[in-house]
Amino acid sequence: MIPMGKNLKILLVDDDPALVKTLTMFLEYEGHSVHATTNPAEACGFADKIGFDLIIADYFMNQMDGVELVSKCRKGQLKPEAILITGHWDRILELKDVCCRFRAVLPKPLDIDRLVEELNRV
Repeated sequence: MIPMGKNLKILLVDDDPALVKTLTMFLEYEGHSVHATTNPAEACGFADKIGFDLIIADYFMNQMDGVELVSKCRKGQLKPEAILITGHWDRILELKDVCCRFRAVLPKPLDIDRLVEELNRV
């Protein structure tokens, strides 16, 4: 695995509780501070109160999609970097204008080495 760079404050949002738990454990093990939730509306509240370096968000969620979530989180003073993750890779590629708003768009299942590469670029 590629070594991680600086420690980041990360907001992780995905409607899959198992992925949230696993990815949170990995990121915390690597030294990052992670605030994780399965609730996008709750995540927007956290973003207003906590200055995150990075948002990792699922694209397709029930309450709001990852694009809307990141847009709302970026309305404050801080404009965190963002990585979009999706299990619907075929559908996201159709939305090329969406991809340019993110540091990366990564397919699920996540390639951890690729995620680490992106984290090192933040």
